[in-house]
Amino acid sequence: GDGANDCGALKSAHAGVSLSEAEASIAAPFTSANPSISCMIEILRQGRAALVTASVTFRFMAMYSMIQFITQLLHYSIGTNMTDSQFLYIDMFVISGIAVTLGHSQPALNLAPSTPKAQLIDFKVFVLLTLHVIITFGFQVIVSDGQMKKLTL
Repeated sequence: GDGANDCGALKSAHAGVSLSEAEASIAAPFTSANPSISCMIEILRQGRAALVTASVTFRFMAMYSMIQFITQLLHYSIGTNMTDSQFLYIDMFVISGIAVTLGHSQPALNLAPSTPKAQLIDFKVFVLLTLHVIITFGFQVIVSDGQMKKLTL
């Protein structure tokens, strides 16, 4: 919008952009110094990047939580437990670094023809997370069995 008569439309739009410095700029979520709609491409790029980053970070944290749970179950099954310093090391140095890196991802240079999914969990994501956790569980069982055999020798 570029004037006061556009205030209602700017408030109700999904991504309203004010193309003027006038009173319409108060009503719009975004204001462009350039009086052209070319700024919409940047808004869409940034919005899609934010949506994808939130989705990927959620999936990563869900996967990490499940793997941590399975690791603890395996530790309890063999009568051991991780120390507080081990938990602290994993959370501060391994997981925090990955989470911060995910948060600093930049938007793509060009817009893709399709929009990213707005859902955090759908069937495909659920299946992929489940398969990842199962594979991780399998490797952890193999490693813990190997460690138990070493300890009994």
